[in-house]
Amino acid sequence: MATRFIRSECKQRIVELISANTDADVLRNEPKNWMQNGVFLADTIGTVSYPAQAAGYIPRDDEFSIVVVCVRNEPGDTAEQAEEGCQEYGEAVMAAVTADTGPTLDDLDGVFDATVSNVDGPDSVPTAEGFMAVMTVTIDVHTRITL
Repeated sequence: MATRFIRSECKQRIVELISANTDADVLRNEPKNWMQNGVFLADTIGTVSYPAQAAGYIPRDDEFSIVVVCVRNEPGDTAEQAEEGCQEYGEAVMAAVTADTGPTLDDLDGVFDATVSNVDGPDSVPTAEGFMAVMTVTIDVHTRITL
């Protein structure tokens, strides 16, 4: 178990794991241009719960969600090509949590559980140069901290 909050380490681990499964640029933060091709972590939100009046061993549960955005924006793509490419990025995100073999987010010390809770898209929209597609994958993480 972790002895401190590890949200930052979880985000970094997710970036590393996604990068291992795709050739796309994977960013830890939102890019200046949301329409650029690649994958980025958009939002982290959650709750921390712990007993307020406990002696000795005090477990604290940090449960949070990380929203990962996948964007496929290649000039000349058809709607189908954009959606298929975006879906490949999304599969790389899901593999960071659910891979049958190899490292996953669950391997990080302190992570009690990690699951994919929601997937939206891929949805395509026309651009001046073809089509782009967007997909979001929400990863729910439960960490346990002992102080």
